[in-house]
Amino acid sequence: MPEIVRRALQWVRIDRRRIYAFGGSMGGQEVLLLAARHPRLVAGVAAFDASTDLRARYYAFARIRCWRRCPGGGRAGARLQALAREEVGGSPRRRFSAYAARSPVTYAGALARSGVPLQLWWSVSDGVVVDGRGQSGRLYRRIHRANPSAPVVEFIGRWMHSEDMRYTGKLRIALARFGLLRARDVAGTCGMVGGPRNTLERIAPDVRPPLACLMFQPKPKSKPRPKPKPKPEPTPQPSGRPWPSPQPQPPPAPAEPYAPSPPPPGGKPMTDGSVTGA
Repeated sequence: MPEIVRRALQWVRIDRRRIYAFGGSMGGQEVLLLAARHPRLVAGVAAFDASTDLRARYYAFARIRCWRRCPGGGRAGARLQALAREEVGGSPRRRFSAYAARSPVTYAGALARSGVPLQLWWSVSDGVVVDGRGQSGRLYRRIHRANPSAPVVEFIGRWMHSEDMRYTGKLRIALARFGLLRARDVAGTCGMVGGPRNTLERIAPDVRPPLACLMFQPKPKSKPRPKPKPKPEPTPQPSGRPWPSPQPQPPPAPAEPYAPSPPPPGGKPMTDGSVTGA
């Protein structure tokens, strides 16, 4: 694709480090396969209402209804199943590996390890990819289970098939999330107003913007952490085993005044104050 663009528009300068792939419906299936098989070629991928499991998609064709008369007559699901058998070479029971090779969910582990930022947009009101939860939703769960820190996000809404890929809709938000548009370029789509430093602010506190637009809000200022109180310095201890501190001793009892005892009968008093007896 870069070479085709270079030959057609020679004045266009292509930065191969900033090539992004966008696709809707079957195009979403293809850009996911591109990121899984050649992750070094793309800097980011956005898939809208994509089919990620072609085998499950084959059986879900029967649930598609035509709001108006189906072109060519007959049921839409039966015709789509016939086209799938013609393209792949048979039904999923006969060509299981061929259907798996065309399914991005088969490469969920590779997408989880690729490091390529992914945006998965799918709708619960899709009348064509009627099983969006089992398609894009299932792929998101597998990628997140294989690598919880993988740069993948999913956005679920209520829109008709591929309407979210219009420039007046979610496509503009997807471009801004990859930095290909300024935040103020999606202010109207997000229902927000421009803020300082290429950010968006809510019109009113009770107005809830789309989840995909919350990344454009200014980051809250982090409060400075209080400085820890200095710990008291420990008292230096003498080397060796510390001697126990002396315990206070009770004061000595006062001595009683000496009174010589009377000499025994027949004894003689001593001059040194002591008394001897027989």
